[in-house]
Amino acid sequence: MLGLAAGVGAVCTQASTMVEYGPRGLDLMAKGVEPSVAIAQLLSDDQQRESRQLGMIDMKGRSAAHTGKSNNYWAGSKQGKNYTVQANIMVGPEVVDAVAATFEATEGTGMALAERMILAMEAGHAKGGDSRWGNLQSAAIKVADPNDPGRGGDHITLAIEVGENPEPVAEMKRIYYTTGRRLGYRSFSRVEGADVIELKRMLHTLGYWRPSLSAFPDAPPNANSPKMQELRKQNPAAYDKAIAEARQASTSYTREYAVYDDEAIAAVEHLAARATAPAVRMRRDA
Repeated sequence: MLGLAAGVGAVCTQASTMVEYGPRGLDLMAKGVEPSVAIAQLLSDDQQRESRQLGMIDMKGRSAAHTGKSNNYWAGSKQGKNYTVQANIMVGPEVVDAVAATFEATEGTGMALAERMILAMEAGHAKGGDSRWGNLQSAAIKVADPNDPGRGGDHITLAIEVGENPEPVAEMKRIYYTTGRRLGYRSFSRVEGADVIELKRMLHTLGYWRPSLSAFPDAPPNANSPKMQELRKQNPAAYDKAIAEARQASTSYTREYAVYDDEAIAAVEHLAARATAPAVRMRRDA
C-alpha cells in the first residue's frame, strides 16, 4: 500500500500490511517528524511489527525503513539520497541493489522523477524481482507535485497501475512513454506537411530514408513567387502553362515527400531501434 501527499512525502507499507500506517505516517511527517522517528512511533506498540515492512521519505529527502525479522526471504531495504527502496519475497538483495544503483545513476540527467523510478524498477525486475513469478504480477507508480494541482486538484500528477500481467514493469513503462508521447512507444498518425518534409530530410541525411537518393529535393516553385507573378504579367499564356505544371509538381512532391507514409514510419522505427539498442564494442584480436 502506498500513501503520498504533495509537499509532505510518501509512505509504503507491505508484508503484513497495516493500511493505517499510510495516513498516520503522512500526518507525522506533515508535523515535521522525520521518517526514522515516525516509523519508531508507529511500530512502538505494534505486536506484529516483526511481520511488517514499512518505508517512509519526506520532502527533505530524509528516508527510513523497517523490515521485520519474520518477513519472507528475501526481505530488506536500502536508502540513499532522495529515495528508499523496500523489497519482500524477492529473489535476493541484488534486486534492491539494482534499483538503488539505477536510480542514483540517473541523478542530474534531467529525467523526470517518474522515468527515473520506472527505470529503477525495471532494473530490479531484470535481476529477478519478486520470486513468485507468474501471470498475476503487478506494478504501480504514483507521483505527487506540490506545484501542480493535477487534473483532480489533489496534486497527483501521475498514477499508473498494472495488474495481472506477466511483464508488469514493461507494461507500465509502455503506458508511461505512450501517454508521454515519446518517440518509439506510440504509433504516428498519417499526417502531411512541412514537418514531415523536414523529418524525411533529416532521416535521409542520417541514411535511414532513401539513402540511394543523391540529394533531398527542394519543393517546387510557389505559384505566388515573385518570378511566377512577373511571368503572369509578361506572358499570361506561359504563366498558365507554368502554373499547371507547378501544381502537378506540387501534388507529386507532397505525395512523395510531405506524407508520413509507411516508408517514413519504418525509417523512424529503425532509427528508434538503433537508438535504444545496447552498444556493441568491437575489437580486433592481436
